[in-house]
Amino acid sequence: MTSVDGKNCGAIEKLDHISELPEPIILPILSCLPLEDSARASILSKTWKSYCAVHPILYYDHNLFALQSLVSGGELDINQIRDMFLDDVHYHLSRARQLDSPIRKLALNVAINDSKCFSRLDTCLEMLRHINVQDLCVIVQTIGCLWDDTFFDDDTVYAFPMSVLVSKGLCSVHIRGCKFAEETFVGDPINKRGVSFSSLRRLCLSHVYIKDHVFENMVNYCPALEMLVLDYCSVLMGSLELSRFPKLKTALIELECGWVDYVGIVDTNLECFKCEININFVCHISPAACASIRELTLGCTINHPGLFADFAATFPLVEEAEIFVHGSETFKAVSNALRKLKLYRYDSVPVPLKEVHIDCPRLTSLDFKGNGLVEVYVDCPKLKVFRYCGDTVPEQLFFSPVADLVESSVEISVNDAYDTLWFINLREFLELVMASLTHVYLSFNLPIATFEPEQVEAFHTSPRPRHNVHLGLWVRSDVEQNAATMDAVLWIIRPTTLIVGSTFDLLKYLCESLINKSQGNICDEQVTTPCWLHQLVDFQVESSTGTLDIKENLVDLLKHRPKTQDICFKFLWS
Repeated sequence: MTSVDGKNCGAIEKLDHISELPEPIILPILSCLPLEDSARASILSKTWKSYCAVHPILYYDHNLFALQSLVSGGELDINQIRDMFLDDVHYHLSRARQLDSPIRKLALNVAINDSKCFSRLDTCLEMLRHINVQDLCVIVQTIGCLWDDTFFDDDTVYAFPMSVLVSKGLCSVHIRGCKFAEETFVGDPINKRGVSFSSLRRLCLSHVYIKDHVFENMVNYCPALEMLVLDYCSVLMGSLELSRFPKLKTALIELECGWVDYVGIVDTNLECFKCEININFVCHISPAACASIRELTLGCTINHPGLFADFAATFPLVEEAEIFVHGSETFKAVSNALRKLKLYRYDSVPVPLKEVHIDCPRLTSLDFKGNGLVEVYVDCPKLKVFRYCGDTVPEQLFFSPVADLVESSVEISVNDAYDTLWFINLREFLELVMASLTHVYLSFNLPIATFEPEQVEAFHTSPRPRHNVHLGLWVRSDVEQNAATMDAVLWIIRPTTLIVGSTFDLLKYLCESLINKSQGNICDEQVTTPCWLHQLVDFQVESSTGTLDIKENLVDLLKHRPKTQDICFKFLWS
């Protein structure tokens, strides 16, 4: 009998192709099977058996359950489907408790709408205290989970039972769409016993409402916390001191509403810190706490704005940074570590950013957004992506040559007077940042003052290199002034493609100019400074409606008065 069993085992091992599959494939398959079925199938593979023993994944989605119920042909209303779903969850959790099987991950996405459903969900979640769950994700959809003024005390919002957090072996928790009310924690017997959530490493709260003292009690029992995420939460507290978590490595804080005065990261060893709230919010930091950070986002006011004057000295290890600069006229980064940088400038602040100095040999991506920038210095030889968004061209500009710039984007919304000199500066700027693919978006809210093409040509004597430039143009003034601005823009940029996002009259002017070009009715080529049509070799016109031969029927096109954004012009220049 023993030899027969051995032969059978050997035959099974030869057919065991499941063990050859990588973990990212095996685990999703396991997550689709009920616990009993996956256990029975485990005899087919040693790897499958080991994962069933220590890595089962349970996933329950109310929306998917409802869809399957409707597809099966059952005539059930939403309340019946909801009850059946909760019955199914309760049954499988009861079985997991009886089997005493550890669960690698439990994900529960449930939609509930009344106190009866709330109570049933409480019963399901309370069972987790007796099940070894490593990773818990609970998403609750309720009528009251939308953000409004009544959210704080709304009985239609589910109150998450904090006692779940003492589930043995729990390492990661992600909760969305709930509230942590006072009675769900402070009055719970587990708090009186002084139970510590010693195993909890990651706590992620998304769209959650929580009061000051409730949060205080909760964090007091998380000494091993390594990641804290508050994503669009409403937290009512005066301050949040992250130094209370001695092992914290990642903190992501983005609050929707509430009364938080400041977050403190003094005396921390964070490696990733992201804080986006509002300009009135103050983040208390210290140079010592910044020394270990590698990934940084600051969307708030910091207590030491002078730290931006020498960013690399303050954050020597930062590789990716997204900074909303407030309270400092200068931002300077001379760093060998920085790879990606996004800078945002607040406009209506007492001390706006005016000067940016970036000297980073390994920087590959640079973004800047904000108005009123005066001086820009960029020396980043490995830059691949550059994006600029503002209301004008910087007055003083140094941009070191970049051999392999792959993509650049320049978006300028002009609200002040502009003339020939402005266009000369624009041309200089664009030639410095031209890439293999360049997008330019120009919006003019005022008419052009003056434009003299001969001054532009006198200023630029060297041949203009060819680039692949995609231009979007918006002009908000009368027809004649629109035409003058368009002529100046086409003269300066000479785009590969053009989309006109202005009035139909500007589109009409462009089409009429191209019709004259096709018919040879343009200005004399012997004049000192001919118009841009003389540099135009050929053009194509495409419509989102798929109109054929549109180039030969521009007159008919104008009769139909199409939307300007539906028409794309393609140009070939000499």
